[in-house]
Amino acid sequence: MSITSITPSSLASTSVKTSQPVSNLSVESKETSEKRTGDSTSGLTGVSAFAISMRLSELSLSSNSTQFAYYSDNSVAVRARSQVNFTTKSEEYRFDITMSAEALGLTKDDFTDPTQPMTIRLTYSQSELNISQKISIQQVDTLRKPEEIIRDLVSALTEVFKDPSNKSVSFVLDSEAMTALAGSDPKLARLFGELVMVMAMVNLMKRQDETSNDYTILLSGKGKPYLDIQQETEGSLISQTYDFFITVEPPGSSESIPVDNTTETSSASQKDTAAG
Repeated sequence: MSITSITPSSLASTSVKTSQPVSNLSVESKETSEKRTGDSTSGLTGVSAFAISMRLSELSLSSNSTQFAYYSDNSVAVRARSQVNFTTKSEEYRFDITMSAEALGLTKDDFTDPTQPMTIRLTYSQSELNISQKISIQQVDTLRKPEEIIRDLVSALTEVFKDPSNKSVSFVLDSEAMTALAGSDPKLARLFGELVMVMAMVNLMKRQDETSNDYTILLSGKGKPYLDIQQETEGSLISQTYDFFITVEPPGSSESIPVDNTTETSSASQKDTAAG
């Protein structure tokens, strides 16, 4: 009696083809502005007029991209996913202040042209940039399709039936094959049952008093593993700008800037989404 193990397997291939990435881009923007003005009646000593304006803007960008690489049998070899989230916030403040020369202790000698006001501009700005990135790579195990396992069984039985001698045949399933077959549809389950009955009939026909060839078919449900690559990038940019415009009226100027106390506020938002 001889025992032969048959392990059906498909020809492995290392060739890989890459698909075009599937991406989605979303952009959202928001803007708010406010302006406040006042005159000398506001109670600020030495200040004949002032105005404060503020402008806030936010921009959010989100991008998602997924790309696959396949083996020659169209099974997945690599799945790469990339996600980028970036936000920007900008704050701009402007202070317009009109003051008298007397309030600052200035005389006509301090002015280049005593008939024209003196203008002073001061600007201060700061920004903060933060970027973080996270990359994870893991191997994902997969199961073969039930029809692939049944196809292997049919192929192995074909080889067994080529042997005209006295014989018996059995099969062994690994845990992955049992899991895959348990989830198959009724038609495939019925086909597998019929193949098992064929093997049972072969075994019944075996002559016990003669030398026989005993075949064992090893069926595996292990699919080709693939790499799952995930990359996440988070970024933010925050900037602040302060502009001071100071106008000093020449000595003896009786003019003042008649500005009423007012407040103006406006806002706008926009959201765009693009996919490709």
